[in-house]
Amino acid sequence: MSANFTRSEKHTWPHSGTWRPAIRDGFATANICCPKCKQIGSLEPADHQIAEDGSVSPSVVCDCGFHEHIRLIGWTVGDKK
Repeated sequence: MSANFTRSEKHTWPHSGTWRPAIRDGFATANICCPKCKQIGSLEPADHQIAEDGSVSPSVVCDCGFHEHIRLIGWTVGDKK
């Protein structure tokens, strides 16, 4: 199964199942908001890769039990905005 996360604007962040661009150690990545518990987490470059189409690998796991492959809708390579 796969979950689509939509890009959130600053003024509406966070909402469950959304993401915001982030920079970690000089790499473009994303902060995400769990669709199940609304906990905010980061996709650390050492742990997750984001493909050009926004697909994240490996799957994302949250403490609440959410565990799925996700796709960041609206992701662009090098997204830093």
